[in-house]
Amino acid sequence: MPSFQEIQSLFLEALARPASERDAFLHATTAESPALREAVRELLDADQDETPFELDRPLARLPAPEPEDPRGRQIGPYHLDRVLGHGGMGTVYLARHRDLGRLVALKTVRDGALAGSLRQRFDVEQRTLARLEHPDIARLYDVGLAADGSPYFAMEYVQGLPVTAFADGRGLGVPGRVRLMLRIARAVAHAHARFVIHLDLKPSNVLVTESGAPRLLDFGIAATLGEAQQRDLPRATPSYAAPETLRGAPPTATADVYALGVMLYELLCGTRPPASEAPPLPSALAPPGRRRQLRGDLDAIALRAIAPEPERRLPTAEALADDLERYLGAVPVRSRPQTVGIRASRFARRNRLALSIAGGFAVILSLVVGAAGMRLQAERDRARQQAARAETVLGSVLGLFESADPREDAAALDVAAFLDRGADRARAMNAPPADRAALLTAMFRANVGLGRDSAARAALADALAQYAAAGDDAGVGRTLVDLGWLDLRRGDAEAAHRQFAAGAERLRRSEPAAVPGATHGLALALNGIGRPEQAEEALREALAGLQRLADRSPREEANMLNDLGLIRHARGDDADAERLLANALRLRREALGPDDLDVASGLLLAGWFRQRAGDRPEAASLYAESLRIRRARLPDGHPLIREAQDALAEVSEERIAE
Repeated sequence: MPSFQEIQSLFLEALARPASERDAFLHATTAESPALREAVRELLDADQDETPFELDRPLARLPAPEPEDPRGRQIGPYHLDRVLGHGGMGTVYLARHRDLGRLVALKTVRDGALAGSLRQRFDVEQRTLARLEHPDIARLYDVGLAADGSPYFAMEYVQGLPVTAFADGRGLGVPGRVRLMLRIARAVAHAHARFVIHLDLKPSNVLVTESGAPRLLDFGIAATLGEAQQRDLPRATPSYAAPETLRGAPPTATADVYALGVMLYELLCGTRPPASEAPPLPSALAPPGRRRQLRGDLDAIALRAIAPEPERRLPTAEALADDLERYLGAVPVRSRPQTVGIRASRFARRNRLALSIAGGFAVILSLVVGAAGMRLQAERDRARQQAARAETVLGSVLGLFESADPREDAAALDVAAFLDRGADRARAMNAPPADRAALLTAMFRANVGLGRDSAARAALADALAQYAAAGDDAGVGRTLVDLGWLDLRRGDAEAAHRQFAAGAERLRRSEPAAVPGATHGLALALNGIGRPEQAEEALREALAGLQRLADRSPREEANMLNDLGLIRHARGDDADAERLLANALRLRREALGPDDLDVASGLLLAGWFRQRAGDRPEAASLYAESLRIRRARLPDGHPLIREAQDALAEVSEERIAE
């Protein structure tokens, strides 16, 4: 009996040839294996003969309409506009609801098509869509009977491109592709939570609208988990079908996970995984500009999702979504063992804007005052302007507290709503643009501290416009730098590089003391786009510039030493890396105190280097101290606590194994 890998490999080779040449190709390559030839021919037939399923194809790929003009006809409450496609069971029309004016894709069934399994499939698709309600799944609006008694159903009409075509057409970078896949996986997880498996996931069944929103289509061969075990299901598209379903096993939710993994692989590197027991890493096949970002976490996630054996695969669509979200947040992914080399790279990715918010509104108030009063060390007349601005901003924030209804439960005054109210007030306040910009910048920093990146970016974009309106070149420069840090936070090093470069140029003219910080960000962006030599040069320049300042920030200096150590490690000099990281840790302890969270991060990184060097007792001691600090400063279950726990558990296991 031929193996799955043999069948799939030959199938893909045959599929790449013109249809007229496939039979001769099969005879020439399978002369000694008739069973292999028949298995591949069956897959080719299933791939080509889609007649029973034509109504279930995405609207973008339905056959060309016959010369028919349905305008003037009506089915139920829907006026028909044009034919979108024909299938073995009937016709799909673009139609408009006579009262609501809403455009729909109206699926109808022809006379004679309602017998046996075809009627069953039509009913299944209606039932399936009816139980799903998710923003990224095409909605079912209505079901009914036409005047002749034939059934129809009206669903959301999606105008868009297949997800791969959209990503390529828009030139999406790796983070954008991952975010799209995250939304798709969440939509599939929603279906799974309602005991529905899709069974034909592929890029053409996920259309992305002009606004960038994916829509999951075509539940035409979907089944509930119980039905999948009991009824004979139509074949899924072979290139995206899980190996066990091609071998005839009843499909489960992990079959959808496999298809999602193939789509992820294709989005990341531009090609589907070749048939193999051990497919190559996506980074090995990706365009050169993407390879660095795929190595490690994304390689691991994609390969776990397409593991040939269901028991080795990611267990659920939710697990896939969770790992993609963890990747975007620079948190350890579960698909990848946390071993040598991983933690150091993740430290370089972790955001530098996150603020420890521990005291509700009192802390937010301090953030606002601190943000408004920053950089008052400049010349005296400018210091007076900044002090006046700080007073204006503080008054605005106090006004937010005063506007709260004292009859409300204090717990009901949601922090996020408070910040949104502050941003709205900043936009509407009758004050000079520079004052509005200062309050918006404060709202940006507080939103980042709460992980509300979208709200943070919106506030920052408005602050940039206000600084520009005020003619504040330094404010524009600082805001561009903050946007760069946000771009680094979401993994878009190329966009961050542009923001940091533009911000540094502005600050050289208007606020030289802020240039080292901008150059620090520029260095990390350069490292992120694969230019480590230039990154090191820029970071040394930033460190030297900062050390020339009389009132430099110890935290910022330690961060620069830390990042320079990581770059030296990436370039192969671990001795110099450890020296720089030890200096960073010493400075943090002296300036910030022994229990600062940055100290905990430095301890974890120092432990990783000691573990790498074989000094496991010292590594365990450093990890334990890092864990102690994080437990004392962070809520239970925080990802940083789990990171330290994982590190300590790993080195403890290594010590036991010695």
